[in-house]
Amino acid sequence: MAIQTKTFTFGQHTISYNYDDSKPWTAEDESLEKVYTELVKNEVELHEMVYDSIMELAPVSKEIAITRELLMLIKDFSVVAREEADNLMLSLMSQEEDTFDRDLLTETVQTTEKAFAEYHAKLTLLEPRITLVTDFVNKYITMSEDYTAWKVLTEIVALHSRNYETNSIDICSFDTEREHFQNFLSVHKDHSDSINRMQDGYVSDYNTLMLQTEMEYGIWNEFVKRLDLLMKMVKVKTPSIISDELNLN
Repeated sequence: MAIQTKTFTFGQHTISYNYDDSKPWTAEDESLEKVYTELVKNEVELHEMVYDSIMELAPVSKEIAITRELLMLIKDFSVVAREEADNLMLSLMSQEEDTFDRDLLTETVQTTEKAFAEYHAKLTLLEPRITLVTDFVNKYITMSEDYTAWKVLTEIVALHSRNYETNSIDICSFDTEREHFQNFLSVHKDHSDSINRMQDGYVSDYNTLMLQTEMEYGIWNEFVKRLDLLMKMVKVKTPSIISDELNLN
């Protein structure tokens, strides 16, 4: 009996098991080797894809945070603009001219609109990044939850074990190899944890940001409509418009 060792290297994992070259290479040997090497190859590729994607997408969290900071700044600008508009209206309603600096309101509105434009540009860049995250997470879930190959391997191992005396592959050394590979997968389990954080963190944070964005855009668009009415009032210096129509907050 001549015991030989077969090895196949896939990424960071090397398959290694013994076989008896004095025995003919059976269909069961061929099936076992083919299914197992293909499974290992796919698992290793999956983990490498996960690692590369995590490195690529890790900055997304910071990008979301930076974008939110700008939105919060816009929110502050918006509050100031509405307060200044209220002051202008009170000035007009009191019929006291030049009690409020109208240029200040104009400057605040322009500053806010510029900030909105900058924010929109950032949001436009962020959207495809989030799409990459969701596509990656969905792909990972689909691939990692497909246990078909593992079930097939279990069946083949059981059949091979029953006929171990006639098969060439040493099933004991093969079982040892499988244990080594399971250890390899355990070491890389933190990848799955990172993906869960990515899904629960990045996507959730982005969805929250979009809700906040919709709210701030809605408040500002409504304010702009009422501001237009106020500016017409200023132009004709007619404080006869019902003040409730100019509720700028």
